[in-house]
Amino acid sequence: MTPPKSKFTKEKILDTAFIILQKKGWNYISARTIARELKASTMPIYSSVESMEEVEKELWARAFESLQKYQLEKYTDNPFLNSAIGYVFFARDLPNLFKFLFFERPEKISASELHKLRKRLPKELRDFSIDFFRKISPQKLDKATLQSWIFTHGLAVLIYSGALTKLTSENIINILEEAGGAFFARKNHKHKKNSKK
Repeated sequence: MTPPKSKFTKEKILDTAFIILQKKGWNYISARTIARELKASTMPIYSSVESMEEVEKELWARAFESLQKYQLEKYTDNPFLNSAIGYVFFARDLPNLFKFLFFERPEKISASELHKLRKRLPKELRDFSIDFFRKISPQKLDKATLQSWIFTHGLAVLIYSGALTKLTSENIINILEEAGGAFFARKNHKHKKNSKK
């Protein structure tokens, strides 16, 4: 006699886990808390997902997808700037997902993973970057991009932590636009000076 089929699908369990993650953070994710939210025992959880490691990977994919949606919004006419703005807005609007991706996640993000994420940038953003920064050498572009990302991440962390609470959306956009312009203009200026020698 086969056991009764669970009424909770893997998708339903992951949806519930993602809701808990957004509301409370990764530290609240367990088979017990998911079961409590579903008003069930832990048995359907363990019979539908292989392990909590699988849940963690699935939640990371969903959190990253949420981040990408923010970065693809059209805040300005510059997709490269939009990516930075979306990153900071994501940290402000969905702090528990931001915390999970960069601080709470059991498996810390690695340099190789960051490289893979960069390759997964939408084609529109990659094409724009290549066209917009074509006069800068790839090495200088990489350096400017890293500096820009460090600044953006720093701003996101300050907002997430509550250190900067009075910044409006317009303030954030202006800060990122000025900082990004300074990083890339400096690299482009150096390129022009060197090309005249």
